Amino acid sequence: MNNKIYFANLDALRSIAAILVLVSHILSEYLSKYFSDEIWFTNPVTQFFFVNGGFGVQIFFSLSGFLITYLLLSEIKEKGKFNLRNFYIRRVLRIWPVYFMVVGFVFIVYQGIKTLLHIDSIIYESPLMSVLFLSNYDLIRILSTEGMYANGMLSLTWSVSIEEQFYLFWPFVFLLVGIHRIKYAIIGIIAVSVFFILWGHNDMEMLYHHTVSNLLFLGAGALLAYLQIYEHKSLKWFVNISKSQWTSIFLIFLILLIFAKEPLFAYEYGHITYFILKAVFLFFLLLMLTYKVNRPIEFSKATILLKMAKYTYGLYMYHRIAGFILSVIVFKAMRFTQGIYLDLIVVLMQFLLAFLLAFLSYKYIEQPILKYKDKFSVFHK
Repeated sequence: MNNKIYFANLDALRSIAAILVLVSHILSEYLSKYFSDEIWFTNPVTQFFFVNGGFGVQIFFSLSGFLITYLLLSEIKEKGKFNLRNFYIRRVLRIWPVYFMVVGFVFIVYQGIKTLLHIDSIIYESPLMSVLFLSNYDLIRILSTEGMYANGMLSLTWSVSIEEQFYLFWPFVFLLVGIHRIKYAIIGIIAVSVFFILWGHNDMEMLYHHTVSNLLFLGAGALLAYLQIYEHKSLKWFVNISKSQWTSIFLIFLILLIFAKEPLFAYEYGHITYFILKAVFLFFLLLMLTYKVNRPIEFSKATILLKMAKYTYGLYMYHRIAGFILSVIVFKAMRFTQGIYLDLIVVLMQFLLAFLLAFLSYKYIEQPILKYKDKFSVFHK
């Protein structure tokens, strides 16, 4: 029986990405309400670490691009081909249950609660676009239309939709171009993404949520997977880099990401450079965490991050539902008045409730379903 492919460092990185998203989403509204923008939103350091959920999502994309491509290439290397049916079954079993629970909650349960409690709120999202995993395009439509606003609980599904779109077409690219030309396809999608970002440089909301612009991050992960599976000679140079040199590379990228954003965004095409900078950083970060190099840090030694990893999908999908539940209980049912200290307590409770929902979801919904997923896997424990 084949050994399961597992990268412990990437599980820890997935947890870090989830923390970036949760801190940004849960804290940003509270911070903007009670504190000066100069402290949190215009300061580059606090902005990067506390109001940077978008980067967390881009980490998720790079992880997906790497892992999916690595699994497909490994199966081809092992079996001579990959099983398309089993690939899709695995993706459905992992993504669909939680995704459709959230969609169902918003379009069915939330509608009932809204009527019962006389909540004045309109859902502009299309149920059909959500069901078809096209919610990122629906969100672009809403954000670009004056007078419309996104439903916070449902808007999170935009990134899952992009990943599902990638899972849908990426195996067919393998079948279409063949394994010997897949490297050109990977380079091609990265190039198309860069040109698309260049073309749409005046619309950051569109670029942030569009599938094609995010192929840059998915493609960066896919490229690394290809280079590793086929032991490309370009990787040999990285094996000889010392731990101190890796530390220097990491810190240089981190400093650039923190402090170069504002100067770059001052120029018309500067954000393109920043997009590429983030993709290159994630390429090297994944390389450092997965390849046989002298990495200066093992994320996998952070036990709490490893344990948290299996709950990250639920944390991402449920944390705004947790916020809604608390707002209904505290401010509607119990009729408390908002204030800096009570709001802080609600924020802390939202973190706790999000973890509780993610834990219950994993234990009673995701884990039982994932047992069936192993039946369709090539690589087992």
